Amino acid sequence: MVTRYVGKPILPEESIAYVMGKGMYVDDVRSNAPLHLAVLRSPYPNAIIKKIDCSDAVLKSKLVLLPRDNQTLMKSAAMPANFDHKGRSNLVRLPALPSDLRVRFEGQPVAAVVAESRYEAHDLLDSISVEYEQLPPVKTIDEALRGDVLVHEETQSNISVEVIYSGGEIDTAFSEANLVIEDSLEIHKTMPNPIETRGILAELVGDKLKVWSTNQGLFRIRDQLTDTLGLPKESLIVEHVDVGGAFGVKSFLYPEQVLVCYAALILKRPVKWIETRSEHLRCTTHSRDVRANLSLAVKRDGKILGIRGTVIADIGAYNIFVNPNYAPFIAQQLTGPYDISAGEVRAISVFTNKTPLGPYRGAGRPEAAYFYERMVDLVAEELGLDPVEVRKRNLVPREKMPYRNPFGLTLDVEDYNAILNKAIKEFRYEELKRSVSEAKAKGELVGIGVVNYIELNRASFGESAKVILRSDGKLQLMFGSSPHGQYHQTVFRQLAADELRVGLNEVVWIKPSSDLLPQGVGTFGSRSAVIGGEAVIRATRKLKQIVLERASEMSGVNLESLDLEDGWVIKRDDGERLMRMSELIKSEEIEVFEFVKGEDIFSYGVHMAVVELDKETYTIKRIKYFAIDDAGRVINPLIAEAQVTGGIAQGLSQVLYESVAYNDEGLLSVGSILEAGVPAAADLPIDLTSELHEYPSHYSHGVRGIGEAGTIGALPCIVAALEDALNRRLSSTRGLAHVLWSLVSGPHE
Repeated sequence: MVTRYVGKPILPEESIAYVMGKGMYVDDVRSNAPLHLAVLRSPYPNAIIKKIDCSDAVLKSKLVLLPRDNQTLMKSAAMPANFDHKGRSNLVRLPALPSDLRVRFEGQPVAAVVAESRYEAHDLLDSISVEYEQLPPVKTIDEALRGDVLVHEETQSNISVEVIYSGGEIDTAFSEANLVIEDSLEIHKTMPNPIETRGILAELVGDKLKVWSTNQGLFRIRDQLTDTLGLPKESLIVEHVDVGGAFGVKSFLYPEQVLVCYAALILKRPVKWIETRSEHLRCTTHSRDVRANLSLAVKRDGKILGIRGTVIADIGAYNIFVNPNYAPFIAQQLTGPYDISAGEVRAISVFTNKTPLGPYRGAGRPEAAYFYERMVDLVAEELGLDPVEVRKRNLVPREKMPYRNPFGLTLDVEDYNAILNKAIKEFRYEELKRSVSEAKAKGELVGIGVVNYIELNRASFGESAKVILRSDGKLQLMFGSSPHGQYHQTVFRQLAADELRVGLNEVVWIKPSSDLLPQGVGTFGSRSAVIGGEAVIRATRKLKQIVLERASEMSGVNLESLDLEDGWVIKRDDGERLMRMSELIKSEEIEVFEFVKGEDIFSYGVHMAVVELDKETYTIKRIKYFAIDDAGRVINPLIAEAQVTGGIAQGLSQVLYESVAYNDEGLLSVGSILEAGVPAAADLPIDLTSELHEYPSHYSHGVRGIGEAGTIGALPCIVAALEDALNRRLSSTRGLAHVLWSLVSGPHE
């Protein structure tokens, strides 16, 4: 593919609208006198609803929705993803309203009020009186496993999913090992906090329900809504709106979206709901909160023969979309980029009386990387080897790829060792080690961490694209993935412009709609540039073929002798211009739709960090961070680098600041975005050196995903550097703040 735009750092024009405050978010969508919905929520994590008195609200509102009002609302708001692993499973979908009159997490919707204004709706909530019978909550993984209290009695257990993955000769691996290294590791609970909270506007237009909602995929929301409301798919249209960040929490259906759509259908007026920040903290999905107990079978030279263990995740009170698969997905990745031929891991997802768990940038990938990288560091520590040397001795070699790990994941062809060696050389690893040692000798609190990781690009669900050649020669481009900060509009236009050999300004992005695209998937799992880009390329190539075939018919020139250049059909041999593409439009525009099924691939990267702490306060003084990430073929280095930078910031932020805590009564003790630990830029004193490596994938554009790379690498990397600085093992990210505080306030070791 000869390129003019791919590989260039082209500024995304769409960012100008956001900077100028001209974005079109859900709350900006104009509608004719919309009504407003407000939600009454449970103040308790586990309780029975004994009585609801809403007589005053019924008189003064347009509509009050209660758990027993209509069987439509008894259906579940969020569909769990298909779970096809062999194992034990109890799937309990989150209801729009609790038809069994039982609330199972603080903030769960109990009723809803619709009024003329947002303020009136919230005021009317105060007139509703609910009598509860409180029940003891299940607050921790250990309480869930004991099963003294059940979150769902019908499941007869607090285990949602339990699966065992095994492969290779695990008993032989451990019998042949010179030593067995064991540890228990934990990642604390956190929550995504996008700038824009959730929201939805629904309006009945003719016989169709039109929906604008903050989401990461129009078609997921459409399909889940029609399933929940019992509507045919063609009767519901989901329109794209700008999304002010998501990080995973806007990739599926919530109860509030069901309530709004139901109210719009009943009242035949537009209905809107915009989430408050306090609602977001309590009710939008939380994440991480997982532990692993792992054992490695290791030879004296550092070669890892096998892995055993258990991964247990707290997924909250209900199954929402991917959370049944959360622990299993982490377990499948536990060999990371390493050639470990034998393994046996049990994966368990448990119910607790907490806000349901959902994906947060990486969705299982950072968790797995944290676990396998911490264990590899422990191997190096036990054997007195350099951490990089242990990694070199265990990385899957290029000649063994594609490589199938013992848990069923297949790593596609990539040269891990070459990338690691490049990082060591270009980031001057040996010099960094020496400088850290010299600083320590002077009494400074300095440490170094080195990790590598794999990033699964979830391409297997497929993606769609549509390209239209208009009569004026302009090209319209629409695609099924929904941008919310990734600048797909620019990236995909670069691909299309190069394929059709036209100027970038000749390709116009059109906001997608489920009414205009027959199908699509969405944006998650570092997939959009990979499989969405492939769909764009195939659609544009098909359009090009149609254009050249028509030109051949009209000109009498052999098809093989024709090509496109700057909106013209030309002869390949001498570049003679024959006709403009627009002249080939007959009675209607040329339109091509393409849906591409793919297969998952992986990205790989190496991160290093040198952390310096203040000796008096133990606060972070400085972080020197180095990252080399394989993006396959880079479409736009400016945007790719921004993705890496943002991901690293979020990975560091989770370790240093972000946290979600519950008190002894099982109530959320985070009351504001500040208490959730969302940092400002000044809180992350990072000196970042980032490099994009290019080892092309097998897709026609050669791209690999980069959206979650920074978070995956940064989570284990910063902990490793802090360990080295503090000279102590940090098995739990939850305990890091307590360790730092104890060093400040208590006697120093």
